[in-house]
Amino acid sequence: MELIQTGILAMEEASHVLIINQSGMEPVLQDGDIVYIRLQSEGFTNGDIGIVVEEEQAHVGYIYVNDNQVILVRPHSYLKTFELSETCYILGKVIGFTRTFHNPTQTDNNTQEDESDDGKNGTDLEAAG
Repeated sequence: MELIQTGILAMEEASHVLIINQSGMEPVLQDGDIVYIRLQSEGFTNGDIGIVVEEEQAHVGYIYVNDNQVILVRPHSYLKTFELSETCYILGKVIGFTRTFHNPTQTDNNTQEDESDDGKNGTDLEAAG
């Protein structure tokens, strides 16, 4: 299994991005991780980390493909078998992730607005198109 731990390389190759939420993939992937996905429905090596979509719900795990079935395995003994169909398919392979670290002892000083800020000091940001 090859998993790139840097977002920069994976971002160039990725076609989709998902945020991990209660995936059960700890310690490999943790809540809040951003995963980069390359669309592909075949060509997996058993044990690759991939995304299976079932009725619009995305599931992440180690993928094992067997004919018309996908077995999704997660650490800590999770195992689920999916029957491939129009509503259940492999979205792609996880090719990398970005993890942000949060220091629980650090306070967020950016939550209060500075009333003296007239917008001319370069702190305003625009969303990229």
